[in-house]
Amino acid sequence: MKTRHVLLFIVLLFTFSSCEKDPVAGCTDVNAVNYSAQAEEDDGSCTYQLLSELLPMHTWRVDSVTAEFMGAYINLLEFPLVTDVLPVCSHDNLFLFSEDGAVTMDDHLDECGEDEESLIDLSGSWFVDGNILTIVQEGQEDDPYVLEVQNQTPTSMDLIFPFNFEVNGATEVIPAKIELVALDD
Repeated sequence: MKTRHVLLFIVLLFTFSSCEKDPVAGCTDVNAVNYSAQAEEDDGSCTYQLLSELLPMHTWRVDSVTAEFMGAYINLLEFPLVTDVLPVCSHDNLFLFSEDGAVTMDDHLDECGEDEESLIDLSGSWFVDGNILTIVQEGQEDDPYVLEVQNQTPTSMDLIFPFNFEVNGATEVIPAKIELVALDD
């Protein structure tokens, strides 16, 4: 009987002493609304701010416009063959998205001179469907700008769009990326 108690004691001792603390489950993505600094294991519960709510919260500035062609990254605002089409000051455009669906684009005169114009005037209306941002210019309703939003954070996002790149007289459509960042409002 004494042997049985000793064996039971040893079994219980190993059972309770070998338990490890379970990792804390939760959202581990710092860009999520419900991020938890205590979470050690992502449980798939992360939620993100809706793009339609995020856009009107800030004034947005174009930080860069790049494309990849044949393995090389091209800065479309500095590439010699493109700067005639994209004025150098185009990266200084400011976008203001209102809650009523209007968007205005202004040049930031710190970098754009009085005689310089930006790439295009994207003033008009906007709407979001999932991760697709559509901007419709006034008078261009049949040809809207359709931009895929990637890498969205509370203060930045990438807008992916097709870019017509001419090489040796032939036009290649390549994906290009606009990086938008929020100004400190």
